[in-house]
Amino acid sequence: MTLRIPLKNMPKGLMASMTNTEDYLHSLGFDQPLLSLIRCHASQLNGCEYCLNMHHREALSAGLSSDKLGAMTQWVNAAEFSAKERAVLLWTEQLTRIKHEALNEQGELEDRTEQNLSTSYEHLQAFFSQEEIANLSLAITQINSWNRLVKAFGFEVVRN
Repeated sequence: MTLRIPLKNMPKGLMASMTNTEDYLHSLGFDQPLLSLIRCHASQLNGCEYCLNMHHREALSAGLSSDKLGAMTQWVNAAEFSAKERAVLLWTEQLTRIKHEALNEQGELEDRTEQNLSTSYEHLQAFFSQEEIANLSLAITQINSWNRLVKAFGFEVVRN
């Protein structure tokens, strides 16, 4: 990856906005393993090796097993994930890949975004309040923002 803007040269206001959002999310007292799943899954979907590497380590520290993290690519069918975790992973996927299209019966491409978001939201409502869903959505958009900044500016992966 080509480094375009080093992390140390990011505008202070941009970084302050991102860290303020992180501070807000931290103040909510989210279940850390669940938050780690969100961050790992979005980073995986976005192909952000930098963030995936960082959040994989955080997930292990938060108590997630390496088996569960290894099953992330097959979360829909993996026995390691609870119904609540599946609902959150689905919502993460819906918000990360916001446009959803499929072929209809006539073989024409059809926008299914609203239908998919509504179905995913219904799954979340079994486990979370409206306020919690809003804050989960912010956590998802926040990691997507980090992923996009990292990819856009070419931050390098540091391996420990």
